[in-house]
Amino acid sequence: MQTQLPDNAVKLPGQASVESTTRTVVPQGWAFFTKSPRETDMDPYGPVDGAWRSLRSGRHAEYGFNRESRAQGLEIGLLFYQVQDSKPFACERRALTDCLDRASADITPVGNPSPSPTLCGRVALVDQLPVPYAWRDFYADTHTPKSVRVLEVTCG
Repeated sequence: MQTQLPDNAVKLPGQASVESTTRTVVPQGWAFFTKSPRETDMDPYGPVDGAWRSLRSGRHAEYGFNRESRAQGLEIGLLFYQVQDSKPFACERRALTDCLDRASADITPVGNPSPSPTLCGRVALVDQLPVPYAWRDFYADTHTPKSVRVLEVTCG
């Protein structure tokens, strides 16, 4: 493990002899296992009973036999792939519902190629930034919206 860390004052006995082998076997280092805590999260939202609500399937359940939530992540990726070159609506520090309402003026039609779709009809893909821990007391939610793409999704 020490061979994958940046140069530092700690040098273990025998570290030099295993460093080249370790870098060959595990070339990514620890970055392969971790995600930046400042990276945006993309969440689907949709109109439910006249208000915008999260369409996220939630955690996988039934001891891993229900894989819908994991499949939904791929489904979100497939939808985003179709609109990734389009310009998103910038939220500019607006509240999530205000941003979603304003972004609804620009709707992009897409098809959902997923074999078992969970996202059909009006769907907003919201890029959200995590609230830094030091600012947690200033925000009601754990994320703030960065940008939105509103889609009209047709399912097979």
